[in-house]
Formats: sequence, structure tokens, C-alpha cells
Amino acid sequence: MLLKRRDKGFISLAIIIALVLFVYWLAYNPVKNIHASIPGMDNRPKQSASSERVLIGEGFDFYIEHSSELKGKWTQFRGADFDNVSKETVKLVDKIGPEPKIMWQHDLGEGHAAPVVYNGKVYILDYDEVKKADALRCFSLESGEEIWKRSYKVHVKRNHGMSRTVPAINDKYLVSMGPRCHVMCVHPESGDFLWGLDLVKDYNSEVPFWYTGQCPVIDNNVAIIAPGGKALMIGVDCETGKILWETPNPDGWKMSHSSIMPMVLDGNKMWVYAAVGGICGVSAEGDDLGQILWKTKDFSPSVVAPSPLIFDNGKMFMTAGYGAGAALTTS
Repeated sequence: MLLKRRDKGFISLAIIIALVLFVYWLAYNPVKNIHASIPGMDNRPKQSASSERVLIGEGFDFYIEHSSELKGKWTQFRGADFDNVSKETVKLVDKIGPEPKIMWQHDLGEGHAAPVVYNGKVYILDYDEVKKADALRCFSLESGEEIWKRSYKVHVKRNHGMSRTVPAINDKYLVSMGPRCHVMCVHPESGDFLWGLDLVKDYNSEVPFWYTGQCPVIDNNVAIIAPGGKALMIGVDCETGKILWETPNPDGWKMSHSSIMPMVLDGNKMWVYAAVGGICGVSAEGDDLGQILWKTKDFSPSVVAPSPLIFDNGKMFMTAGYGAGAALTTS
């Protein structure tokens, strides 16, 4: 009898404890002390120009001689016409099959960088975590063999990836931009170094929160770059590295993760850039080359990652995260 009472007591106690734990579980909020990390609002110290000495293009490794009969091209971010459409005549296969054959593969550093392809060669900006160096690498598209590598030592820590930009290429020049705003121009066949720019030191650029996402553009052998800081946009002669023009930055707009896009509006060719601070159109030709044709601060979120999407009817679309909506700008 006493044993039965004791068993009932244990059962009742267990039920009470279970009920208390269940009520506590229902009332407990596991995320009450978690707050959204908003860039610029986390008391992070402002980034300043580093005293680190970076010798852009200092390292070079040549591996093999290479020639190819392939003629296909993907020359820059969003392709030659900035529309993400390949105009090549090579037909795609009808189906891949359950187990596609991998022709070749290489391990790369952490990041989101994508390659360009030019006449049988693949070029990608990598980060060598062992040597702590940005590395512009050239591979054979057919065999995957590495042809050459041009690099320079620069300390980059993990911050949602490292390298995240697409180079720009034509017959004569290959231009890359590293995570900490180092611009490098080399010869695409030989890998010979032509020139380099440290945008932080040369233009007081502020490295974006998650490193540089801006992909360079080559137009008529001129590299188009948006440093922010002392100049909103610049045109650089790809042969010499000479600055051909600079766009004033009176509003102090900063470099975003967005890339520059071309646009023709009212017959005027221009470069459209979504900076941290606003969006603008910069003249790409004529006597007012490099001058701001229009600008707006009506769309200026704290973080700008996407690049403007340009339409044929004089309109463009832009969007961003962190509470920002979408904007449609018309002529």
C-alpha cells in the first residue's frame, strides 16, 4: 500500500515538473537578446588607409606554353553587352545526364569571384590564403592546366568570402580589382604587369563592409573604375595607367559593392553608378567626358550590392536590402 502511494507521489511530482518545464518552454524566447547586425551600427571602428606596403603585381609564376583554337568569349561581369546573354554561336547540349562528366577542377580560395573566358583561356581573381596574396590566375579552358599566375601580397581576413569580383578583358588588357581595392592591369596572353592602383591610398576610397564587389569595365582600352573618396569615377588608360579623367565627388559618396553599367539616355552615352549616397549618370563621351549628367539621393540605402539593370526604353531598375525598396528611374 505504501509502495503504491509512493509510486503515485513520484508520478504526480513528475507530472508537475513536466508541466513547469512545458510552461517555461512556451514562455522562453531564445532570440530576445539577438539583434540584427546593421552595417555602420555595430560600433565597429572606421576603416582607415592601411600602412601595409602592397606591391601590386610583384609576384609572377609561369607554368606552361599554351595555344588554343577556341574563340569563345565572356569578357566581363554580365557579359560583353551587360545583359547576361552569351551571343556565341556554339550550340548547347540538349541534356547533361544524371552524372555529368567533370573535365577538370581546381580548388580556389574562399569567395564569390567568377571568371572571364577569352579564346580558350579562363581568368579568375583568386585569394591564396597560405601566401596571403591576391592572385590573378590563367587556366586552359580545355585541359584546366594553369598557364600563369600574377599576384601580390595583401592581408585579407574572412569576411563573408574574400575575392568576389569578375575581371574585364579584351585582346590587349586584363583588369582586376582585389578585395581591398587594388586594381591591376596585365597582358592577358603573357601575364606581363602593366600597372596598378591602390584606390585606398591614391583616392582615399573606403573599402566596403564586405570587401570590394565592384567589377571593373574596359571601354575602348580605358578602364572605368568608381573609387569614391577623392573621385566618384575615373577613366584609366589601360596601356600606361595614366588617369585620363576624373569625376568630382562633392557629396562625398562612397564606393559600394555595385558595378558600373552603361546607358544611353536622350542620345547621350553614360556610365550609371549606384554609390553609397546616391545614383548618378556620368558622361562617357564628348566634351563633358567624366562629368555628372544627373544624380539622385532619393535612393540611397546604407548597403548597395546589386548593379543597376538598364532597359532599352530609357529606364533602369535598382534594388537593395536592409529595408530599402526598389526604384525605377525614367528619362
